[in-house]
Amino acid sequence: MTGRNNWFVKINCAMKNKVKFADDTILAVDGINDVVIMRRDGVNSLIKYVLYILGIKGNLLSIGQLLHKGNKIHMKNKVLRVMDSNRVLVLKARMFSNRTFKIELKVMEHRCLATIALSSWAYQF
Repeated sequence: MTGRNNWFVKINCAMKNKVKFADDTILAVDGINDVVIMRRDGVNSLIKYVLYILGIKGNLLSIGQLLHKGNKIHMKNKVLRVMDSNRVLVLKARMFSNRTFKIELKVMEHRCLATIALSSWAYQF
């Protein structure tokens, strides 16, 4: 879940729902789509079906959702590792004193590039 719309190439706004948090706060889901991150090895990975929630104050990853999507979760010695279905490390984080995991993600910037192809006849005089 994120409130950062710049992380998405396009947001599928057809997905309308609500999320209820542990403190009984309820926020509306304004859309859904995938977010591309860069792993430490320089390869891109996809986090699928990320919820866009306008007004959410932080970014949250659900371990249950990651498992449901085919990722593997490994926790040992206060370190969380998330691997894709091919067991390639996607992200890694240490546990903080408040028993949460802060994950530094490098989200890929999306750029729109346009090209124009000119046929050879356009240059003939």
